[in-house]
Amino acid sequence: MPTEERGLSRLLERVASLLQEHGELEAAEPLLREQYEARRAALGLKHADTLDGVNNLALLLHQQGKLEEAEPFSRLKLEGCREARGDNHPDTVTALDTLSQLLSDIGKLDEALPLKRESLAVKRQVLGDRHPDTLLSVNNLAVLLSDLGRSSGNTNMLREAEPLKREALAGCREVLGNRHPHTLASISNLADMLMQLGHLDPRAFEEAEPLCREALAGSREVLGDGHPDTLKCAGNLAACLVDVSKYIQDEAAHLRCLREAEPLYAN
Repeated sequence: MPTEERGLSRLLERVASLLQEHGELEAAEPLLREQYEARRAALGLKHADTLDGVNNLALLLHQQGKLEEAEPFSRLKLEGCREARGDNHPDTVTALDTLSQLLSDIGKLDEALPLKRESLAVKRQVLGDRHPDTLLSVNNLAVLLSDLGRSSGNTNMLREAEPLKREALAGCREVLGNRHPHTLASISNLADMLMQLGHLDPRAFEEAEPLCREALAGSREVLGDGHPDTLKCAGNLAACLVDVSKYIQDEAAHLRCLREAEPLYAN
């Protein structure tokens, strides 16, 4: 098959996809690079097939951990989707989410923040406040604000994250139910937020503790005792109990908190 035809063939794409499914990421990479270059030369950057090729390559590089290499392709995908399909098109929103997550993974949290804000605004407008995708974006924005607040010491970001985490949890309870994994994750996220705020206002620990207990009980029921999320919930409850104990004046109650926390750390 001639080189120019090979790069445009669906067979090349299927082989690359098959290699990815079998974990042969390094072998898939040159095929996806060939596909992207061929489509860009023959079809132009804004063609739907070229944008798909850009996205495939960006996702593969991200999957390989080649985050800095993936970034320009992910930016190219978003730019192309904006021009070809508009800001509110589902493909553009997906490109926003993909790039914002990549930037977060690289550590460029400040650059990821406006993208997550934009994604949430579009989803509220197009899908509504209670759509699962909107709720996921609410949670993702809240988590990013928490991470930025924690790393920078900016309590305003923590305060902005709190109502978003409450909104995400309320929506997940309503739409998905109390034992859905996304709901359990939202419970843990709000509890973690309150534990951070508890160091500024110890009253926040009073709300965080029952949320930590609910998250652990739900994870044990849904995911099992040995699941990583369950173990994380156990550690969060232990940490919360230790924090709570610091503000308890009664010696017996203080010791009870520490005794309950100890076996949770052991898990």
